[in-house]
Parts: sequence; structure tokens; C-alpha cells
Amino acid sequence: MTKFIVILLGLGVLANSAIAMGEKAIEVDANGDGLMTVDEVQAVYPDITAEVFAEVDTNNDGALDDAEMIMGQEKGLIPTPSDG
Repeated sequence: MTKFIVILLGLGVLANSAIAMGEKAIEVDANGDGLMTVDEVQAVYPDITAEVFAEVDTNNDGALDDAEMIMGQEKGLIPTPSDG
């Protein structure tokens, strides 16, 4: 039961982070496929280098999913919508 509660709490934190991303996440994912390519990310955040993108792309698939994007924002590697 404790494990279940921990998982629920973790999902709640992730969901709150995704909600905080709000419209900016939609703006980044230009084609709406649920993944953000380096070109899509750089179109919104031109200062993001290929090296930073690769660091955030933890599964090395060449695209960022929501969890990777949130992690990159939490680490300060990608700006959050409130940053401007």
C-alpha cells in the first residue's frame, strides 16, 4: 500500500509540472505528436544548444517527451513558461 501511495504522489507531482507548462508545451510541440524535436525546441527557445538538448534527451531517441521536458526545466536547462 505504501508503494502505491508513493507512486500516486509522484504522478501528482508530474501532473502538476505538466499543468504548469501549460500552453508553452503546446507551442513547443509544433506538429502535435507528443514529442519535441531539437528544431521545435529551438524555435521557441533559440538559446538551447544541441548539447543541452542531448543532455535533456535521457532516452537518446532524438526527441523530448513531456517527462524529459519537465526534467530539463526542473534542472534549469530549459526555461519554464514563467521565465518569459
